[in-house]
Amino acid sequence: MALFAAVFVVLLAGCTGEGLSGDSTGWSPASVSGAVQLSRAAISEGFTFTESDSTLTVTQAAGFSVGQTLVIESEHLAVISISGNDLGVVRGANGTTSQPHSDGTPVFILSEEVVTIYVGTKQGDLKALKDDGFGPPSTKWTFRPLGPPQ
Repeated sequence: MALFAAVFVVLLAGCTGEGLSGDSTGWSPASVSGAVQLSRAAISEGFTFTESDSTLTVTQAAGFSVGQTLVIESEHLAVISISGNDLGVVRGANGTTSQPHSDGTPVFILSEEVVTIYVGTKQGDLKALKDDGFGPPSTKWTFRPLGPPQ
């Protein structure tokens, strides 16, 4: 049983076509969002979980599953195996940086989907992409406002 909420927040703050950079298709990232839920577990290494550790010991592994993305402070970790309260993880998922974490630091679970909102620099389109951090993002939906292209 997963202990997370599938809640999405879309934030578009101060985005205009002239200030955006992007690739040749004219799309520029505006925001990335995904909900996190406290797992009711904390780091239980007995010492610092260093940036090179790939086995994370937690106070309780109930509610974790292979394939989830964990959030500890600003780092994302992908769960690749579970044995007792030891989680095998890939550090620095979703482009974050592997960093040390103190014993007792809370562990959060990222919702199943991370959505990056892209804004078209000329078309005025909004495009949401699902990005699991392991391959190219896939289009979730596209919204084109009424009216002629800008």
